[in-house]
Amino acid sequence: GAVRPVTSVAGRVTAAVEGASRGRTPALRVRHWLAGPQQGWSSVLLLVVMLGATGLAIDEQRWMGVGPGGTSQTGMLPLLMVTAGIVGIVLACSQLGPGWVDLIAALVGTATGLLLAATAISDAPTIPGQLRDLNESLARFLHDVLVTGSRTTETSAFLVTVSALAWTSGIFAAISVFRRSNAMGAIVPLGAMLLLEILAADRPQDLWFVVFAAASLLLVLRLDLEDQRERWARSRIAGGQLVGGLFLRGGAAAIAVMLAGSMLLAAAVSSRSLAAAFPQLDAVVAELVANLDGVVGPANGDGTNGDFPDTRSIASTWQQGNQLVFTADPLDSGPHYWPVAAYDTFDGRRWRRTDTTTQTVAANGDLLGSSVDDVSGREGAYDRVDATITSVSLRGIQLPAPQNPVLLDRAARLELMGDGGTLQVLEASDRLGIGDRYTVSGMEPALSDPDGLTVSELLAPDAAEDDTWLAPLSDVTSAVAGEATIDAARSFRAGQPRGRRDPYHLAFDLQQWFRTDPSFRYDTDLRGLCRGGETTSDCLLRTRVGFCQQYATTMAMMLRALHVPARYVEGYLPGRPAELGTYEVDMSAAHAWVEVWFDSVGWLRFDPTPGGAPSLVDNGQVATDLPVGEPLATDEPFPTGDPDATDPLESFGPLETEPPMESFGPEASAAPGIVTGTSTGVPPAWLLLLAGGTGLVLLAGVLGLLWFRRLPGREPERAWRGIVALATRLGMGPRPSQTPYEYTVTLSRVVPAAARDLRVVADAKVEASYAPVRGDRASRPLLDAYRRVRLRLLRLLLRR
Repeated sequence: GAVRPVTSVAGRVTAAVEGASRGRTPALRVRHWLAGPQQGWSSVLLLVVMLGATGLAIDEQRWMGVGPGGTSQTGMLPLLMVTAGIVGIVLACSQLGPGWVDLIAALVGTATGLLLAATAISDAPTIPGQLRDLNESLARFLHDVLVTGSRTTETSAFLVTVSALAWTSGIFAAISVFRRSNAMGAIVPLGAMLLLEILAADRPQDLWFVVFAAASLLLVLRLDLEDQRERWARSRIAGGQLVGGLFLRGGAAAIAVMLAGSMLLAAAVSSRSLAAAFPQLDAVVAELVANLDGVVGPANGDGTNGDFPDTRSIASTWQQGNQLVFTADPLDSGPHYWPVAAYDTFDGRRWRRTDTTTQTVAANGDLLGSSVDDVSGREGAYDRVDATITSVSLRGIQLPAPQNPVLLDRAARLELMGDGGTLQVLEASDRLGIGDRYTVSGMEPALSDPDGLTVSELLAPDAAEDDTWLAPLSDVTSAVAGEATIDAARSFRAGQPRGRRDPYHLAFDLQQWFRTDPSFRYDTDLRGLCRGGETTSDCLLRTRVGFCQQYATTMAMMLRALHVPARYVEGYLPGRPAELGTYEVDMSAAHAWVEVWFDSVGWLRFDPTPGGAPSLVDNGQVATDLPVGEPLATDEPFPTGDPDATDPLESFGPLETEPPMESFGPEASAAPGIVTGTSTGVPPAWLLLLAGGTGLVLLAGVLGLLWFRRLPGREPERAWRGIVALATRLGMGPRPSQTPYEYTVTLSRVVPAAARDLRVVADAKVEASYAPVRGDRASRPLLDAYRRVRLRLLRLLLRR
């Protein structure tokens, strides 16, 4: 009975203190917010620098290629991570409980991540349109990976996953620093992400690593100072401000000296004591990256990562790495281009492989026996090329090979344009590993042989063949090529002498015009040069600046405007000669060129890119230039009368409108539910529902785990309320009149093992209520005691 009056007085004192806290004037509230978090504004800046450096380092490698606007698909990562950090700081400094913090962070992160991922892969003008494109891309990803089991070019699933990881890392780092004052909670996960990215990177990441290291060390120093200040305040030690300033300045100077010394040591010694371990670790990470790339490839890469997807965007930059991709031993046949992928349809910004069918061929089988590229019976115009390719960092299953591959020493898949059409891609049935090799034989047009292919042979009349499949490759609309491109093609042909208006001379002279005209210039950074709505070819003809993608696209568009069948091809230049006739092909040899169809020999390569760039010269770029040969009895390619009156361009007719984007895919001719060899498709509804249900279950499990593992905030009052709330759910809540100490005694009788920890939490709660310190936070003993009490209570539930 004697305790009740004291309890009543204590309750009134507690209510008075809490009422005074809630009764702050607006001016005091503004001053409180301007003062910033207890850890200081400098901690906010350091955390933002760490998050931004991690995001920039990941984006710099262009893992997911480029988006519709020519920018990196992962370019949103730095913004996303910094935003996550700011949101996490606000939530950490709020009065919300851990459950509400997790829920708000998850909702905001989901909305932000989905929106940024949709923006990265879609050029739709509205947000609903972008989200719809994201949903369709996810559906295609599930179909490719789960239904057909094939390699997919859809990056949407990986963008969503990376966005979720980036957001979670930013939130976790902010909560660790500003609610738990734990710098390691931010440094360890972000540092692990940065370290893995550096090991897998093709390009050096020294700058971002140094920035991250400096910010991390300064953050540890800042939080340690705050911990010291708290101890000084509790011990009533004066002069903390002066000592704290000296502590920060001295620590910052020491960190600067350490970083400078580390960089000098690394440059001078190159970590020789660890040199034996790092190559092995690099190989492990490279193998992991290659395994992932064997499942998915960037839909719109920049052409330097060894991947050639079904859809290739024309980028505004071209990164030229020096990583070795493969070595080729072409014996005595000399240097050769290494085509990998051919594209037939252009929509103004992207090349696509359309109407693609897949054909499987056994090892050492006839690769082109059912294709229009079959060269049997026409060997006189071809040279046989036998090459052994050794993979160094080839990704995926696409195989560089000589033109017209006829023999491969392993099982292969062919991507053909339509049933029995022209070859677009040669693939291995299994992904190549590092060091794997294959032998391939091809029949290339004899361009370098003095007794080989000649212009006269190309001009000779051919037997009538069914060439209807060439129609899409021999025509173009103004919406795709651009009005300026079509006008330039007409003017170019009109300026040709009468005897040079045949397809070969048109292609050759166009090639030479781009390569030799001094007004055309090679540059790998075209950002900001093209106007909005301007086609790729119109932009090049206006600015006269570009790299291989722009020059090859423009030449193909101009040839199609002249009704000459042409296509866009990507692969590698011959590479640099090494010992014993071997050629080394690295990332700088990635290249794009044009192929023109001639009935007598098939596809013939033309390379219009100006050859002034050192990387092109060093890797063996050459122009196609055939000897004239013996005159043959042929008809004039065009009538010999007035060239202006008989110009076939007069029959070009009015320009048609550009076909809709949906028409670029294959026709949906298969019955529902039947998987054909076509490379596109949409999964059934039950599969989407199953995937969505699985994702919801996993999300619920993760949220539940986070709820059970949540910790109190920086105020001991939160720890006490958390224990009381859990005990109340278990049926052991306090009575309204009980003081914290009385309730501690009652609860200790039920959970004796937690008596000491309950007293620690109760002491901290009472001390915070009657002797508050500004910005007081939960100490390490309090956090440990809180964890142990919750665990004891949960174990009690299991025993019951």
